[in-house]
Amino acid sequence: MNCSLEPAAQTLLASFNFDEVAKIVFKTIVVRPTKNEEKELILRILQLLGRLIKVPVGQLKIMQSKDILLKLFVYYTHDDTNKSALITLHALCAKGEIFKKILLETHGFTLSSFDSFVTTGLANFKITREAGKWDDYVNLCSSLSTFIGCIPERSEDF
Repeated sequence: MNCSLEPAAQTLLASFNFDEVAKIVFKTIVVRPTKNEEKELILRILQLLGRLIKVPVGQLKIMQSKDILLKLFVYYTHDDTNKSALITLHALCAKGEIFKKILLETHGFTLSSFDSFVTTGLANFKITREAGKWDDYVNLCSSLSTFIGCIPERSEDF
């Protein structure tokens, strides 16, 4: 997975069927795995998505997969995968109206589909602020602002 750090490698990996591999892993392993190997695999897949979202073909494949998008939102709510899922979600939300349209119209998400995202975001906001984890706090504020920019109908929840 380290090869996905280089832009050329990101483009090459994104051109392969990484999205199909991610879907298989997400469907095969339970949402809250107990085995360390399964936890590690989920985390690695999320990190790979976070790398491949940086190239257009990767963005397109991730946005086209309702399965991957659902799992990103689910894994955002788990403490051990929260940051890795948020990296990809942040990049997607930065697409603004395009991503919103894909979520709502193409994949059939509703505004209430984001309840867990909002709840987790608010909890993490409180935790990072109270703990004085200012790097995490700034990153979280940026991601929540980006989410609100993409889905402004949920802004009142913050």
